[in-house]
Amino acid sequence: MAFIDRMIGQDEKIICRANPHWVYILQGFLLLVFAISTGFTLDTIIKLYPSAISLDIENESIASIFFYFRSSVFTICLFIGVLLFLNNLIFYRSTHVALTSDRLIYKTGMFFVNVHESSLDEVKGEQVHNGFFGRFLDYGFLQIDCRFVENMYLPAIAHPYAFLHNLHKLVKKKNLKDRIDI
Repeated sequence: MAFIDRMIGQDEKIICRANPHWVYILQGFLLLVFAISTGFTLDTIIKLYPSAISLDIENESIASIFFYFRSSVFTICLFIGVLLFLNNLIFYRSTHVALTSDRLIYKTGMFFVNVHESSLDEVKGEQVHNGFFGRFLDYGFLQIDCRFVENMYLPAIAHPYAFLHNLHKLVKKKNLKDRIDI
């Protein structure tokens, strides 16, 4: 969160922070397991049934190529699975959401950083998309409706309703303060 800590102003303080839910790690792990099992299955099929690959072609060169590279199929699937897992892990570790006293900040990316921020005055509505598992595991995707800037689509964060509760309190306090100042 050091990136967001460097972004805030002197009069600004961080009220609430949110990180992606651990379901992204689970999703990456399941993709890794799927890729490994697919690689193992394909490797077994190529090893045990080389005649099934030939597809009744008179020239058996395709079957011999697959049989020759049978160990590479598993390695390629393993490599793809590890890349998918690392992609989810990097997203999980490099995505941060912060609610400050003046604005909402959403930062994603490790090497190519994208920051989306909106003043609390611009926030006009929000939606939470849970689904069955989100309701069960207490996570949700947030869509923040902003007035004159692009809407924010936040990733699945833990305790989305607590985050929205803090957002509502800040927006209400800010609107009350603006009315008093006028």
